[in-house]
Amino acid sequence: MGASDTIENFTITPNASLEEAAQKIEDNKYGTVLVVEGERVVGTVTDGDMRKALLRHRLAVIPIHEVMNTNFLSVPPGDRAAAKALFDSRFYLRLVPEVDSDGFLRGVIRRDDIS
Repeated sequence: MGASDTIENFTITPNASLEEAAQKIEDNKYGTVLVVEGERVVGTVTDGDMRKALLRHRLAVIPIHEVMNTNFLSVPPGDRAAAKALFDSRFYLRLVPEVDSDGFLRGVIRRDDIS
């Protein structure tokens, strides 16, 4: 992550609203937020997930856990090769969480971080 980025720029809680997630995505510029409960990653929400929810006439104030993706992609902490492989194979992916074997968030690797 860049010097001015912190994990908080990329995370929200399961009870955050769709509106809060949209603001976080707008602020971080990566089209994705990680849904974290405690330190454990429980899902992701992308621009597309929010669009789909709105098209299903879901209100922007619903809790994000109702629209998050629980089958998300992640890499082990420090595994930049795995992150690069994901970025190379999935053009839409702009960031990937580093999640340990217990499901805890240990960092975020942005596409821009991989050369």
